Amino acid sequence: MSNDELADGFAKDIALLQGLGMKPVVVHGGGPQIGKMLEKLEIPSNFVNGLRVTDAATMQVRRVVCRTGFLQQ
Repeated sequence: MSNDELADGFAKDIALLQGLGMKPVVVHGGGPQIGKMLEKLEIPSNFVNGLRVTDAATMQVRRVVCRTGFLQQ
């Protein structure tokens, strides 16, 4: 998360859910990293109502980014 204030609020929400006995699972979608890779590969990103439209080329990039550890960099 690139915004410290949002990250702090998110962490507090997760802690609250845990405190209530829930076991939240957080899944990173990789959106920013996928967007950067699409840009490098000159594959256009298409969004509808703020959501990425995932075509076959975008799905391949998502697989590479999420499986190869690009999210860790």
